[in-house]
Amino acid sequence: MKRSICRLPLFWKIYLPTIAGLILYNEYLIHMYHSFQWAELQCETDSCVKILLVADPQILGNTFDKKLYWPLANFDSDQHLKRTYKRVVQHTTPDVICFLGDLMDEGSVANDVQYAAYFTRFVNIFTQPTANTIM
Repeated sequence: MKRSICRLPLFWKIYLPTIAGLILYNEYLIHMYHSFQWAELQCETDSCVKILLVADPQILGNTFDKKLYWPLANFDSDQHLKRTYKRVVQHTTPDVICFLGDLMDEGSVANDVQYAAYFTRFVNIFTQPTANTIM
């Protein structure tokens, strides 16, 4: 028996594409859309220095939040931070990047092994754009 999309109830024909479209928009397209609205940075002299301030990125921890979905929440949060950071760095081409606030959600209470894992995640998310960029 051959199944086709035509045999699906009308609810599923509307529901599945709507969910797929929402996921595509919220996970990918929204970053592109909002980056087009950012102002262009213009240097008026040859000696200008661009500074990017990354405030309170809060990499999610996994010690206190042991809900069933925490691995998915951490993965999604890390990907969101990585995509947003990449877009901002591409747009601004900063000379200096300063991180402000709480970098890791549970960094202050983590043991050495947990802290090393958080730091590895931090380095994977916030990569140094060029060798000349000061972080």
